[in-house]
Amino acid sequence: MRGDHRPGDTHTYTNNWPHDPRVGNFVSGKSLVWSAISLVAFGLCLGVFIYIYHKYKFNQGHLPFTDKPALALANAGISASQRKTAKFFFVVTALFFLQVNVGGLMAHYTVHPSTFYGLDFIASLVPYNWVKTWHLQLAVFWIATAWIGMTLFVAPRVGGREPGAQGFLVDFLFVAVVIVVVGSLTGEVLGIKGLINDAWFWLGHQGWEYLELGRAWQILLLVGLILWLILVVRALKDHFGPGKSHWGLPHFLAYSGIAVVGFFCFGLFYDSNSHLTIADFWRWWVVHTWVEGAFEFFAAAAIVFVTVNLGLVKLEAGLRTVYFTVGLALSSGIIGVGHHYYWFGEPSLWLALGSTISAPGARAHPSVALRGLARPENPGGGRQRLSLQIPPDVFDGFGILGIPGCGRHGAVHYHARGQLL
Repeated sequence: MRGDHRPGDTHTYTNNWPHDPRVGNFVSGKSLVWSAISLVAFGLCLGVFIYIYHKYKFNQGHLPFTDKPALALANAGISASQRKTAKFFFVVTALFFLQVNVGGLMAHYTVHPSTFYGLDFIASLVPYNWVKTWHLQLAVFWIATAWIGMTLFVAPRVGGREPGAQGFLVDFLFVAVVIVVVGSLTGEVLGIKGLINDAWFWLGHQGWEYLELGRAWQILLLVGLILWLILVVRALKDHFGPGKSHWGLPHFLAYSGIAVVGFFCFGLFYDSNSHLTIADFWRWWVVHTWVEGAFEFFAAAAIVFVTVNLGLVKLEAGLRTVYFTVGLALSSGIIGVGHHYYWFGEPSLWLALGSTISAPGARAHPSVALRGLARPENPGGGRQRLSLQIPPDVFDGFGILGIPGCGRHGAVHYHARGQLL
């Protein structure tokens, strides 16, 4: 906790956070002003969003039901490289299962940090730092692996051809993914246990949340993501020819992959000797623009791709929705990352801008817009109706969870931490 004031100002380097009257950390006047401004901005942006949503009919564009597109997809042949992507999803399932169980152990440690139902040796062998690190890293890994598997599967179909040696390169990438996952998770444990001494930063645990993996594993992960992007783009390259539109669904799929690779690079802009202010600045860029922004970028592309190819949504409506969605996410996310800067004492200007722009919570909107598009007309009855009802119901769930999560709790987070209300 910082108790000394920033030179020339009346609040501390961390903007009087955390609130603690015992050391003189009271809510500053700037916090009150900018919190009020951000609440007004939230209301204005929400009103603009609702107007645009209905003005341009984002809840329309769904097509009358026909089973022909789904049957065509089901009966389409599968190439060699597409068949080889199946193992990526087995890895996704395994990593997700492990993450859930590690998360359960972490929740138990939160209440009883030194014991596990009387089995104290488990808490000694597997400390809290271990399970917290794995819980975050496993989430990043299974989501990234799902990206890789999904895009490698659909790229040959979208591109209309199987590039040479695609199957071999898919296998090579799979081996690389397994090496990075196993190596980094093992290195993190060895780093926490203090078993790799001076190699902790490169092979062990960096000590930064969401970027716990050692720098060597981080670089290898970036190389793997670049290889993945190359495999996807080379399968889609016929769509990028001269005289063709560069704003279609295949292009958006490629652009989302570029965002995934590009935003991850910010995590390499510091080293073990970097000042806290510099290192945490770039870490938050990874957390806010890669873990949050790029994830949503890719999720929007995947959802629209599936609904369009199943014949549930018009292509024009899907593209219009997905670009609007990404515009909302990136416009609020890139400058909005400033609301995290209280962690390392950045000037109040960026805290104010970040909190005000983040307050609209644009990341809750994609599920709302996409949900309206995916509701099929005349879906028939019985099992057919039930199966077609599931995707829209999932989107409904996203929207319901987004209201208290990204909406109410998110707004409280931006004020209570970024602006100290």
